[in-house]
Amino acid sequence: MATFEFVLCVNDAEEITVVNDRFSQACRCDKESLVGQKLDRLLNPVRLEQFRLAMSEAQTGSTRTVAFSGDRDPTSLIHLKTTRIQHEGQDLYLFFGDQVAGLRTTTEWEKQERIKELACLYAVSDWIEVSASIRKFFQHLPEYLAPGMHYPEDVRVYSAYQGTTYGEPIDPDRCIRTKLVVRGEERGEIRVGYINDHHEFLAEEQKMLNEIGRILNLALERKELSENEKLIRELKCLYEVAEWIEASHSIADFFNGLPRYLAPGLEYPTDAQISSTYQSQEYGPRIQSDKSITTRLVVRGQERGQIRVAYRDDRHDFLEEEQKMLKEIGRILSLALDRKELSETLLQREEERTRLSGRVEELEEEIQDRSRELEKQQKNLEAVNTYFDRMSRGWEEAQNRMMSIFKAVPDRIAFIDKNRNVIMTNQEGDSIGDKCFRTFFNQEAPCRDCRLAKVIRTKAPVRTEIRDEDDYYEVQALPVFDEEGEVGWITEFFRNITKEKNYEQQLQQADKLASIGQLVSGIGHEINNPNQFIRGNIKIIQQAMEDMLPIVDDYYRSHPDLKIARLKYDFFRQHIMILVNDMAHGSRRIKDIIEGLKSFARKDEGELIDEVEINTIIDAAVRLVHNEVHKHADIELDLASDLPVFTGNVQKIEQVLINLVINAAQATPKERRGKIIVATRRENSHIIITVRDNGKGMSERTLKQIFDPFFTTRRAKGGTGLGLPIAHRIVEEHNGMISVNSKVDVGTTFTVTIPTKLKTTTAPGDERQEEPPPVETPPAGERPLTDASQPPHRRGSDDRADS
Repeated sequence: MATFEFVLCVNDAEEITVVNDRFSQACRCDKESLVGQKLDRLLNPVRLEQFRLAMSEAQTGSTRTVAFSGDRDPTSLIHLKTTRIQHEGQDLYLFFGDQVAGLRTTTEWEKQERIKELACLYAVSDWIEVSASIRKFFQHLPEYLAPGMHYPEDVRVYSAYQGTTYGEPIDPDRCIRTKLVVRGEERGEIRVGYINDHHEFLAEEQKMLNEIGRILNLALERKELSENEKLIRELKCLYEVAEWIEASHSIADFFNGLPRYLAPGLEYPTDAQISSTYQSQEYGPRIQSDKSITTRLVVRGQERGQIRVAYRDDRHDFLEEEQKMLKEIGRILSLALDRKELSETLLQREEERTRLSGRVEELEEEIQDRSRELEKQQKNLEAVNTYFDRMSRGWEEAQNRMMSIFKAVPDRIAFIDKNRNVIMTNQEGDSIGDKCFRTFFNQEAPCRDCRLAKVIRTKAPVRTEIRDEDDYYEVQALPVFDEEGEVGWITEFFRNITKEKNYEQQLQQADKLASIGQLVSGIGHEINNPNQFIRGNIKIIQQAMEDMLPIVDDYYRSHPDLKIARLKYDFFRQHIMILVNDMAHGSRRIKDIIEGLKSFARKDEGELIDEVEINTIIDAAVRLVHNEVHKHADIELDLASDLPVFTGNVQKIEQVLINLVINAAQATPKERRGKIIVATRRENSHIIITVRDNGKGMSERTLKQIFDPFFTTRRAKGGTGLGLPIAHRIVEEHNGMISVNSKVDVGTTFTVTIPTKLKTTTAPGDERQEEPPPVETPPAGERPLTDASQPPHRRGSDDRADS
């Protein structure tokens, strides 16, 4: 015990067993008078409770500091630490102090506490002013508030402001708290507690926290006003930059004037430097400072430039809000630049729309006739409604008569209330009482262009066109007013105009096909002329090379280092004839393609007067569609050689084959490459043509409709639904038949059967066996085709596909 300046030992009965001389002198009491005394006779109730708490914590191994003041001199304080010891088998509680400074008067101690509280108030007040944001202030508040408490090392601080919490929650019954009231509205609170529940709060600590709350309320009000002013300034900057984007005459004009509109939104506008780069063109001064903020200018997914902002004084820091504002300006500018590029595209489309508008005018007269018919029906309906009102006394009879007339109208008529509930319709199967968008269009939300909303807003009729899957409707909505002059419900008339729309598409398609025919004829003529020169000259070159090469061979034997066209002669000699033959073969291919195009573009008079060789037509049709079909599938030909010639229309038969092959290619799934087999065979007096693919196949429902005009499963990709109906009509014109067999995920086979009379050259009944067309053999040395443009493989009759 001699190592401590103050020693006080107490047993479990709270009796003093040992004190040292220094302790008795500090308490101004005799040592003998203290030993054996109980603590409750020496201490006031507050001090006694502190000692008891210290003894209780010492049992768990914790150390607590207490203050001892005797009755003879209550102003003297001795600050002691507590521990538990074993002495001669007895538990004792040792209270000890190490410093002479531990002896203080109550007045001095309270003075130090007040200084500590004032320092805490100053630190908190200073922190609220210098913190960058309200969030940052509350996050670091415990660092400035804890030193003002009696036990700073055990302090916990919990704050709540504007629905955001900081720190761990504290039991409201074991803490002191103050409310945060800004502009007369409670925004949150601050709670302060101790980790050790035995620490007691002083009244001065609650006063200090109340004062901190009062200071904080005023500071938060100023902080909110300051942040609102910044937000207003940033929004004003964004608005002025957006206006300048629209008002500037050019991109260079905009970037040159940008600093004048962007700088006022920054924290230090007079000290700001703004530099821009767009399409490799720089605007403004070049910034040397590494302390800057930037935003990229991205147009249509491609980075075109950037905007960079810095301060001349590197001591200025950028706020997070300034970076957000600059990014928003970059986003707005990127969209504006994108619109400028899109405007040029839209201008081109507008010109195209103007060209097509002339086609639409031809249909306007028919549409006007239909409109007059609809107006007449509307007048009839108004007459029916008037009659219905007059006959209200005989309600049941009048209702039946009215419903008969109502349901006789061929177009759909519906009555809809303000809540979009269907009151009545003239169509069987409509759900009365259900929502209109669910009843008519099987949707779970109102239509985007709701006629009811427009009629209620404008109190005027609305006429529009809508699309429901593959059907088009002209809809007219009429308001029905209540006694107060407001729209009580509406009447809608639905007229199916799908046929008119399809007719319009058919006219456009026919116009496109006519234009393609003219274009093909012109291009074929332009290509064929120079190709004639190539074909004529290449023959001369072939003959010249055959005459020249033996002479050069003799020269090469005596000059082995001979080079021609910078190539060694042996390599040149090996390949030169192959190259010349390839040129001749390519020229022949150009001629065949041009002949096929001219045949396709030739005007069709529709007469069945041609001598049709089906295999020749198939070869020409496959060449025409090869480039398009090759993207999706490979074509294989299995053509019989004993087919007779029949009378028909070459161009129409070719059109049927082109449609079937293209449809087969379009049925190929994207995940695999398809295979198309075109085969011919003879059965008695009929020619059988099959087009088989291994594509997606068709369902039973689709199979029933494929020959219906305008039915298509590819309308979104430009399909018109006319290819197979036209093919069906052409086959019937030739007294033939077309059938289809299809399985989903297996493939589809189209079979065309055409009757024919054999062409005779001798006695009646003797059939002329037509020889297959000769196969053109390439000149010596010519290589077979192996590239991606190779025409489809043609198998012999022995390798015929099973149909």
